[in-house]
Amino acid sequence: FRVYMPDKPDKYGRKAYLVCESTSGYIWNLEIYTGQSIKELVDLLGPNLLDKGYHLYQDNYYNSVELSEILRRGTYVCGTLRLNRGAPKELKDKVKIFKKGETAFAKKGQVLTQVWKDKRDVKLISTIHMAQVVESEKTNQNGEKISMPEIIGDYNVYMKGVDRADQMMH
Repeated sequence: FRVYMPDKPDKYGRKAYLVCESTSGYIWNLEIYTGQSIKELVDLLGPNLLDKGYHLYQDNYYNSVELSEILRRGTYVCGTLRLNRGAPKELKDKVKIFKKGETAFAKKGQVLTQVWKDKRDVKLISTIHMAQVVESEKTNQNGEKISMPEIIGDYNVYMKGVDRADQMMH
């Protein structure tokens, strides 16, 4: 099951789904991608993690509006998103005219999709957060604090578990 991944340094490889604890990087479960991504992700969580109120942080390679809707009954999702994976058309249209620092969002039930313009467009999805913008500790060249969606701060904190697991595997 070789997969073409245009954004990766090695363009062809195997895609694996990992469920990791967010601070230690401990791998709870893993599964090799076989072409049925949503079913595989739900199976990967299994009865021990599904519907228990856990928060699942994912990158845009795995996230979609459809998966967020499936998991919303008791597993909460947060992460980055590819707009072609279920984001509303209105949000896609707004992104084209954004200036740095601007944000827009759309909500469908419990699923929030949000886009924020930084150096590039940052596309987000969450069933945990509201479309809240907060001041970060970071500052721009003028020394002003940067305002960004709340989702980004949490995502940056909790995605470190997968990064740590990747480092240990290499």
